[in-house]
Amino acid sequence: MKKWLAFAAASLFLAACGSDYNNLSFNDTGVVFDGTGGEPSLELGSSEAQELFSAQCAGCHNIGVTGNFFDLAGGGTRIESKFAGGASHNGRTLTADQIADLAEFVDATWSSPSSSPGALPEIACGACHGIPPDGSTAGAHAKHLALPGISCLSCHSRTELHMNGVIDVDIAGFDALAGPATATYNAGNDQTTCSNVSCHGGVTTPAWANGSLSTAGNCLSCHQNGVNAAIPELNSFFSGKHKLHVVDEKISCTDCHSLSKLAEIHFADLGNPNAEGIAWKTIGGAGTRVTTYNANATCAAACHGTSRGNWFR
Repeated sequence: MKKWLAFAAASLFLAACGSDYNNLSFNDTGVVFDGTGGEPSLELGSSEAQELFSAQCAGCHNIGVTGNFFDLAGGGTRIESKFAGGASHNGRTLTADQIADLAEFVDATWSSPSSSPGALPEIACGACHGIPPDGSTAGAHAKHLALPGISCLSCHSRTELHMNGVIDVDIAGFDALAGPATATYNAGNDQTTCSNVSCHGGVTTPAWANGSLSTAGNCLSCHQNGVNAAIPELNSFFSGKHKLHVVDEKISCTDCHSLSKLAEIHFADLGNPNAEGIAWKTIGGAGTRVTTYNANATCAAACHGTSRGNWFR
């Protein structure tokens, strides 16, 4: 029975991860050898603990594959801390007795086997949850993943942190000029936001769970009024009479900038920190109040009657 349970635990793990470790074998006492003639790499504990590991852990974790984040060999304290106080891990909870048995089971492993089958292959996004995630963690995942140039790794690049069942966000590559990018995560409520992120122009984002941002009218959710190039942010508007129109007169950006033109040269690659096209070429056209605008910075607009104002004078 012991031998069968030991084999089942290992088989479930290997099947879940799609790996073929042919150099593992079992003897009559349920000890796992590495197939090289060296010392055994795992002393299996009680049959109850084996069943518990097989049912609750083996889908993602292994025992005895050293140098791998998912290796629980000698990791009894990790199990105790993960389930402490009735905490849930990947939707699973354990009783105090189960925690103690499982911790003892994984601790009964040689800490340095003579040979290892090698590191576990990286588990791809979607192996443990949907893409995009659903349920309580859905938030704005679908909106972000629908954008060009954005993937799971844009915000979850440190997989050794994220794949432990804890929601970790790594957005260090999106620092705004104002300071380092930070994510304030609050589980179960609508206060999760990102701040100082270059992709939002340094402006604090809407709430992750139920916030909204419309490109048709929320330009100021990502763009700030500036006083010069890159002050305060790379995407701050500062040229000509922007302040007069946008800040003082509260005129909508899309009164002058065409959404259809913006879709072609501005929203086409949001993974690019630079403007994808020439800004003034988005002025005028259907949906705006500008009839014509040219490289000389003069426009014919409904708001100016028949006069043609110069943007820089």
